Amino acid sequence: MIQRLEKISFRYKITILVFLVSIIFYMAFILIEDLLVLAPIFKNVEGFESSRRGIRLVFGICFSILIAIITAFSFNIFYDSLNHLISILQNWNSDEDTANDFTVDDELGSIARSLKLTIFQERENAENSAYEKHSKELSNLATNIHLTYSDIQLKKMKRIDASVFPSKSKNPNMDYFNIIPNVNGCLGIMAGFEQSGIHENSYKARLHGIMTLAEAASKNGHPIHLRDLILSLELNPTALLNAFIFDYHSLTGELTYTSWKLSSGYIIGEQNVRELEIGSSLHVPFGGEALDLTSEVFKIQLEEGETFILLSDQITNRNKINRYSFQSALQRELSERKYRTSNTRETSISIAKWILAKYKKGSLDDTGILAIRRPFR
Repeated sequence: MIQRLEKISFRYKITILVFLVSIIFYMAFILIEDLLVLAPIFKNVEGFESSRRGIRLVFGICFSILIAIITAFSFNIFYDSLNHLISILQNWNSDEDTANDFTVDDELGSIARSLKLTIFQERENAENSAYEKHSKELSNLATNIHLTYSDIQLKKMKRIDASVFPSKSKNPNMDYFNIIPNVNGCLGIMAGFEQSGIHENSYKARLHGIMTLAEAASKNGHPIHLRDLILSLELNPTALLNAFIFDYHSLTGELTYTSWKLSSGYIIGEQNVRELEIGSSLHVPFGGEALDLTSEVFKIQLEEGETFILLSDQITNRNKINRYSFQSALQRELSERKYRTSNTRETSISIAKWILAKYKKGSLDDTGILAIRRPFR
């Protein structure tokens, strides 16, 4: 008997329970009423009183059955609605129109839409929060890597006046640039990427290591040439690298360079401003192609009193400034203002002030300036 009852569906169990509870309460009500009016229900009476008790008993049974039927009907409606809601949730991400009941204009459709909107907003907020946290962590890590090579301390070099601006920066978007003394003059590099992240800053830190080793080799009497730096880049390939590498001979004033970047350098002379020629590729090629320097190495003579200026590409990349208009404006500024300063530090600061005045706050955040001047004897 108990096993049979266990097999009965819950909806029927609750219906039977409601019926029994209802009839018990109704019978209890009859007993209490008869006791209160001193007319016991089991007293043998004839006629009208006996018929009335029978009617009340039949009415109680009918009323209990009605309550049980209403309960079963209500429970079925609730059960069907719950199954419908479960079906909607199971078809949450379905693209089929037949399975998508979110557009149904009823209470369940409204509940489902509200539930989906709430869950979607919570999930979107959680994803945005996680993305922002992850981006901040990556940015902090890139900044920490950048700080390992951002402090540029230039050594005093014979017959060479050199400077960089800024000498130290906490901005990981900044290009890497440095000038190191060599046996016959100095070597310099300005390199970076259009994007900035952990990978890019790690490679710029590697470039700093290459320049540090080159400086140490030069101090030990082993001259480092332009081709040696190119070979170092070949041994550590990375994609989309912009670079300008030069070798300056202080005795002859010869500037040998190769360029894989958008903007070129300038020579500021007593009478004019010359723009340097750039290579055909905008990114450093690898796989042996970078060592093919037949047509990609350029030479120019730096006369006494002339200053070589090199600016980072980031000022146009990061600040959404048109590159051609910027180069034209810079060359016009260099020609009209005639930056005939006594040292490269003043020249770099003057150019930085002009950029700040023309392109407003924030324009110098990603800008690097490198300058070399051949002084008069």
